Amino acid sequence: MPETCHKLTSATLDFLHVPAGCVTALRALEEHSKLLVMSDYALGEIQDEIRFPLSYFNGGPQKI
Repeated sequence: MPETCHKLTSATLDFLHVPAGCVTALRALEEHSKLLVMSDYALGEIQDEIRFPLSYFNGGPQKI
């Protein structure tokens, strides 16, 4: 699956659906931003926390 980059804003009430099995990297572009994440599972229900170094995502943080 190809790498994609999305910029979401509260001005247009954007949301992003991430299909099962995809790896994600999220970051806020503005101070004091809040991120709401919804999932099919409750916290601790499954053991799916896998962490990757930022360098895994195409050489590190991207400019948007």
